[in-house]
Amino acid sequence: MFAVNHWQRIAILILFTVVLAGCGKKDEVPKIEDNPKLADPPKVEKKNGDITTDDLRRAAKAAGGDLDTKKPEPTNAPESLAKVKPDVVITAEEWAKQSEDAGKPSAPFDKNVGKIVDLTGVVKNVGVYLALETTPDRLPLIVPTTEKEPWKKVFPGQTVRLRARINELVHWEIIDVKGAMPDKFTAEQLAREVAADKKGMESKYKDKYIIVSGIIEKAEVSEYGHAYVTLKSPSGGGVVKCFFSGSLGSEKARNKSFQPGMKLVAVGGYDGTSLGVCQAMELAP
Repeated sequence: MFAVNHWQRIAILILFTVVLAGCGKKDEVPKIEDNPKLADPPKVEKKNGDITTDDLRRAAKAAGGDLDTKKPEPTNAPESLAKVKPDVVITAEEWAKQSEDAGKPSAPFDKNVGKIVDLTGVVKNVGVYLALETTPDRLPLIVPTTEKEPWKKVFPGQTVRLRARINELVHWEIIDVKGAMPDKFTAEQLAREVAADKKGMESKYKDKYIIVSGIIEKAEVSEYGHAYVTLKSPSGGGVVKCFFSGSLGSEKARNKSFQPGMKLVAVGGYDGTSLGVCQAMELAP
């Protein structure tokens, strides 16, 4: 039997139960102007079953670890598997079913120790980890990758093919990505289009991700490290805001770097002129 003894791997698996209580809730992203101190880390509305970094923190703590520490270097990082024939080919749905049928989240790992596994799935959410769709009645499969910023390579709704050699600490290499990228807007364009046809935009982009670019007008960081970034938009056209989690040390450092006048390109869940939990694709002076 293969011993699963690293908190990160366990955290990936126990999210199937830990996140269950949080999924489906429609809590609003708190406004920093309403409560500048933010007594508790904000409860972010989860778009279409998103997995937030706060979910990952809870999962990590439940497994006896701490997600705020530096992400360990993957043991399989030096070995590129792009041109290596996999021993096992499996979908995210099949992986989740194996875990469920065995009544043990680590079952797919245990049966494939030392093997090269090819895993394919539709991306539901991208953050520190990828969340892959399984079935409507199951939670997403959460997997770490060898990429430091996976949101620059793959987007929700796309189909991703991953590959890894199953060992004690598994990080998956992104082999292939298929599917359209999210639609792109400038902050000015988004504000104008929402003002002109709010219902039409809601119908088209609800539960979808978009990419927004613009110049930072204001950046506010709560005492917990979460950031609310306002992008410049036309007068009377609404305010375009992006929310950035500060749950991880690297996220806190990034959030402190936001300054007025900087160019920002971000991807996040559509919510009118506000984007849910965002990731910074580009940040430049």
